[in-house]
Amino acid sequence: MVKINTKGINKMHKLYKKGFTLIELMVVIAIIGILTGIILVSLDSARAKSRDGKRISDISQIGLALELYFEQNKHYPATTVVFDNTCSPTPTETCFVGVFIPSLLKDPKGDLYKYATFIRSGGTTISNFHLGAKLEQVNPGKYDANVDWDSSVADAKGAWSSGFNGKGTNCTGLDVSSSNCYDVKGQ
Repeated sequence: MVKINTKGINKMHKLYKKGFTLIELMVVIAIIGILTGIILVSLDSARAKSRDGKRISDISQIGLALELYFEQNKHYPATTVVFDNTCSPTPTETCFVGVFIPSLLKDPKGDLYKYATFIRSGGTTISNFHLGAKLEQVNPGKYDANVDWDSSVADAKGAWSSGFNGKGTNCTGLDVSSSNCYDVKGQ
C-alpha cells in the first residue's frame, strides 16, 4: 500500500482559506465606490457655496468702492470704467480699478458681474447703480443686502443702461420663482 502525505495538502488548503473570495472583494470595491461618490457630491456642494461666498464678498467690495468713487466724483462710473484694467485718468474721470479697488474682481468662474447705471431724466451724470451676480445656490434672499431690484424696466425718473432683473433666475428675470441673483443698489 502506498501512503500519501497529506500534511502538505492540508497546509496549502489552510493558506487558501485565509484569502478573500471574488464576491467579497467586489462588495468591498462597490462600498468604496459608493462612499467616494457621496464624498464628491458633498465636496461639489461645498465648492459651490465657497464660490457664492466669494461672489457676495466681491459685490460688497465693488459696492463700497462705487460709493467711494461717488463721494469723490459726485457720480458713479460708467460700465466700461468699472470693469476696465487699462484705465487712463482724465481731468473729469478717475480710474476705478487700481484706485478705488485694488484689482479687477471677476466671478470665480471668470464672468464679469452685472452692472447697470442710472441717469436721471434731463441729467448727464450717472446717479445710481445696480450690481449683481448669479449664485450657484438658489435663495440669495437670505442675505440682508440682497435687494431684488429690476433695472431692466423703464423708469419715469430716468433711464437704466444695461439693466438686469435681480429677482430672476440667472439675473435675467425670466423666472422669478427660483431667483439665484444676488444684487445690490446704490443710494
